[in-house]
Amino acid sequence: MSMVKRLVRRMGLDGNPLRRPLDRTQARIVLLLLVVFAIGSPAVAWMTGHAVYRHGLSAQSQQPHRFRTEAVVLREAARPATNPAVGTGLRPPVLVPARWTAPDGTARSGDILVSAGTTAGTTIPSWTDAAGQLVTTPRDRGEIVERAVVLAAFAAAALVLALAGVETAVRRAFDRYRMAAWQAAWSRIEPQWSRRA
Repeated sequence: MSMVKRLVRRMGLDGNPLRRPLDRTQARIVLLLLVVFAIGSPAVAWMTGHAVYRHGLSAQSQQPHRFRTEAVVLREAARPATNPAVGTGLRPPVLVPARWTAPDGTARSGDILVSAGTTAGTTIPSWTDAAGQLVTTPRDRGEIVERAVVLAAFAAAALVLALAGVETAVRRAFDRYRMAAWQAAWSRIEPQWSRRA
């Protein structure tokens, strides 16, 4: 028996006359879910990835001009006290005063986030806007593509989980119906079979 025939038979789509209408209906629902998966998963992944990529490019083009500068840390970033029983673990960033040069050459100062233990005088690569205020690091095209790919994969996985949930719910509902029908049939047949009134 070929692999396809075996799969068709296993799914309940082989036209077996012993299959109940309920079994055939369930098989059709499972087939429909498989078709939705085969067509929908790549489509959802592509649409999500494309939308995220376009949004990233749009946000990148709408960002105000950003200028690279070096911020000089003015005070050592305090190390948080560690508990020897717990270990060092990951240390959260610390806000410390720093100074940097604005695009027009004027000196600016303010607080920046640095790793705990950063010493005074350390230079931190930073970005400013045209007014000299610190801004977040602009995303490059590679980061936008990476984000689009990751979110596309998550969208496809979410569709798979949703379809698996639907299949599980359908199977359980049909199994409950089968058990109820089996109980009803048994309650009619069992007294005749056991010769009990």
